Amino acid sequence: MVKRFKKGQLSMSQVKTGDRVKFQFVAKLKDGTIFDSSDECHDDDCDCGGGPLEFTVGDDEVFPALEKAILGMQVGEQKTVTLSPSDAYGERDERGVIAVPRSEFPDDFEIEESMMLELLGEDDEAYPAWVAEIGESTISLDTNHPLAGEELTYELTLVEISQAH
Repeated sequence: MVKRFKKGQLSMSQVKTGDRVKFQFVAKLKDGTIFDSSDECHDDDCDCGGGPLEFTVGDDEVFPALEKAILGMQVGEQKTVTLSPSDAYGERDERGVIAVPRSEFPDDFEIEESMMLELLGEDDEAYPAWVAEIGESTISLDTNHPLAGEELTYELTLVEISQAH
Protein backbone atom coordinates (compact mmCIF):
# COMPACT_ATOMS: atom_id res chain seq x y z
CA MET A 1 0.00 0.00 0.00
CA VAL A 2 1.31 3.44 -0.92
CA LYS A 3 0.36 6.36 1.25
CA ARG A 4 0.19 9.70 -0.54
CA PHE A 5 0.80 13.05 1.05
CA LYS A 6 0.06 16.53 -0.18
CA LYS A 7 2.89 19.04 -0.05
CA GLY A 8 3.36 20.22 3.55
CA GLN A 9 1.70 17.16 5.11
CA LEU A 10 4.91 15.25 5.81
CA SER A 11 5.81 15.20 9.46
CA MET A 12 8.81 17.38 10.27
CA SER A 13 11.32 16.70 13.02
CA GLN A 14 9.90 17.27 16.48
CA VAL A 15 11.70 18.25 19.67
CA LYS A 16 12.66 15.28 21.82
CA THR A 17 14.87 14.75 24.85
CA GLY A 18 18.53 15.07 23.91
CA ASP A 19 17.96 17.55 21.06
CA ARG A 20 19.78 20.89 20.99
CA VAL A 21 17.18 23.60 20.33
CA LYS A 22 17.11 27.33 19.58
CA PHE A 23 14.14 29.57 20.31
CA GLN A 24 13.31 33.19 19.67
CA PHE A 25 11.44 34.32 22.80
CA VAL A 26 9.77 37.09 24.74
CA ALA A 27 9.44 36.56 28.49
CA LYS A 28 6.80 38.55 30.36
CA LEU A 29 5.44 39.03 33.85
CA LYS A 30 1.73 38.61 34.55
CA ASP A 31 1.16 42.36 34.01
CA GLY A 32 2.75 42.15 30.54
CA THR A 33 6.10 43.68 31.49
CA ILE A 34 8.88 42.18 29.35
CA PHE A 35 11.78 41.04 31.54
CA ASP A 36 13.79 39.20 28.87
CA SER A 37 13.80 38.75 25.11
CA SER A 38 15.93 37.25 22.38
CA ASP A 39 15.46 40.41 20.29
CA GLU A 40 17.39 42.78 22.50
CA CYS A 41 19.00 43.11 25.85
CA HIS A 42 16.80 44.74 28.52
CA ASP A 43 19.51 45.33 31.11
CA ASP A 44 21.87 48.28 30.65
CA ASP A 45 24.67 46.40 32.42
CA CYS A 46 24.24 43.23 30.33
CA ASP A 47 26.60 42.34 27.52
CA CYS A 48 24.54 39.40 26.21
CA GLY A 49 23.49 41.21 23.03
CA GLY A 50 20.28 39.22 22.88
CA GLY A 51 19.98 36.20 20.62
CA PRO A 52 18.03 32.97 20.67
CA LEU A 53 17.61 30.84 23.77
CA GLU A 54 19.68 27.71 23.13
CA PHE A 55 19.79 24.57 25.27
CA THR A 56 19.87 20.78 25.21
CA VAL A 57 16.53 19.25 26.19
CA GLY A 58 16.97 17.09 29.28
CA ASP A 59 20.20 18.72 30.51
CA ASP A 60 18.45 20.83 33.20
CA GLU A 61 19.52 24.10 31.57
CA VAL A 62 16.01 25.61 31.76
CA PHE A 63 12.98 25.06 33.97
CA PRO A 64 11.66 21.47 33.71
CA ALA A 65 8.13 22.76 33.02
CA LEU A 66 9.47 24.77 30.05
CA GLU A 67 11.29 21.69 28.69
CA LYS A 68 8.14 19.61 29.01
CA ALA A 69 6.09 22.25 27.16
CA ILE A 70 8.40 22.32 24.14
CA LEU A 71 8.56 18.56 23.59
CA GLY A 72 6.99 17.74 20.22
CA MET A 73 7.34 21.25 18.77
CA GLN A 74 8.48 21.64 15.16
CA VAL A 75 10.72 24.30 13.58
CA GLY A 76 8.68 27.45 12.93
CA GLU A 77 6.03 26.51 15.50
CA GLN A 78 5.00 29.13 18.04
CA LYS A 79 3.81 28.43 21.56
CA THR A 80 2.97 30.47 24.64
CA VAL A 81 3.89 28.83 27.94
CA THR A 82 2.93 30.19 31.36
CA LEU A 83 4.89 28.99 34.39
CA SER A 84 3.59 29.26 37.93
CA PRO A 85 6.02 30.49 40.59
CA SER A 86 6.56 26.90 41.74
CA ASP A 87 7.54 25.93 38.16
CA ALA A 88 9.95 28.89 37.88
CA TYR A 89 11.84 30.68 40.68
CA GLY A 90 9.61 29.52 43.55
CA GLU A 91 7.45 31.46 45.95
CA ARG A 92 8.83 34.46 47.84
CA ASP A 93 10.05 33.55 51.30
CA GLU A 94 9.98 36.47 53.70
CA ARG A 95 12.57 34.63 55.83
CA GLY A 96 14.93 35.47 52.96
CA VAL A 97 14.78 39.17 53.83
CA ILE A 98 17.39 39.96 56.45
CA ALA A 99 18.21 43.16 58.33
CA VAL A 100 21.93 43.86 58.53
CA PRO A 101 23.31 46.56 60.83
CA ARG A 102 24.77 49.48 58.86
CA SER A 103 27.95 49.01 60.89
CA GLU A 104 28.59 45.78 58.94
CA PHE A 105 29.26 47.86 55.82
CA PRO A 106 32.40 49.96 55.29
CA ASP A 107 31.87 53.67 55.96
CA ASP A 108 32.84 54.61 52.39
CA PHE A 109 30.58 51.97 50.79
CA GLU A 110 27.96 53.65 48.58
CA ILE A 111 24.83 51.55 48.79
CA GLU A 112 21.63 52.01 46.78
CA GLU A 113 18.24 50.29 46.79
CA SER A 114 17.97 47.43 44.24
CA MET A 115 21.78 47.06 44.19
CA MET A 116 22.93 43.45 44.02
CA LEU A 117 25.47 42.24 46.55
CA GLU A 118 27.20 38.91 47.08
CA LEU A 119 27.04 37.44 50.56
CA LEU A 120 29.42 34.73 51.70
CA GLY A 121 27.70 31.91 53.55
CA GLU A 122 29.16 29.77 56.30
CA ASP A 123 30.21 27.34 53.56
CA ASP A 124 32.18 30.18 51.86
CA GLU A 125 29.81 29.98 48.90
CA ALA A 126 28.60 33.27 47.39
CA TYR A 127 24.86 34.06 47.50
CA PRO A 128 23.21 36.99 45.71
CA ALA A 129 21.20 39.51 47.72
CA TRP A 130 19.42 42.67 46.66
CA VAL A 131 19.22 45.82 48.74
CA ALA A 132 15.52 46.04 49.59
CA GLU A 133 15.50 49.00 51.98
CA ILE A 134 18.00 51.37 53.49
CA GLY A 135 17.16 52.45 57.02
CA GLU A 136 18.98 54.64 59.54
CA SER A 137 20.47 51.75 61.49
CA THR A 138 19.86 48.71 59.28
CA ILE A 139 19.93 47.72 55.63
CA SER A 140 17.40 45.10 54.51
CA LEU A 141 18.77 42.54 52.06
CA ASP A 142 16.52 40.23 50.05
CA THR A 143 18.01 36.84 49.19
CA ASN A 144 14.97 35.76 47.14
CA HIS A 145 15.41 35.66 43.38
CA PRO A 146 13.97 38.92 41.95
CA LEU A 147 11.38 36.86 40.01
CA ALA A 148 10.39 34.66 42.98
CA GLY A 149 6.62 34.62 43.40
CA GLU A 150 6.04 35.73 39.81
CA GLU A 151 4.02 33.96 37.12
CA LEU A 152 6.16 33.98 33.96
CA THR A 153 4.91 33.77 30.38
CA TYR A 154 7.21 32.78 27.53
CA GLU A 155 6.23 33.40 23.91
CA LEU A 156 8.41 30.95 21.98
CA THR A 157 9.20 30.34 18.32
CA LEU A 158 11.32 27.27 17.59
CA VAL A 159 14.01 28.19 15.04
CA GLU A 160 16.28 25.13 15.06
CA ILE A 161 16.57 21.51 16.20
CA SER A 162 19.93 19.78 16.05
CA GLN A 163 21.65 16.81 17.62
CA ALA A 164 23.40 17.55 20.89
CA HIS A 165 27.18 17.16 20.68
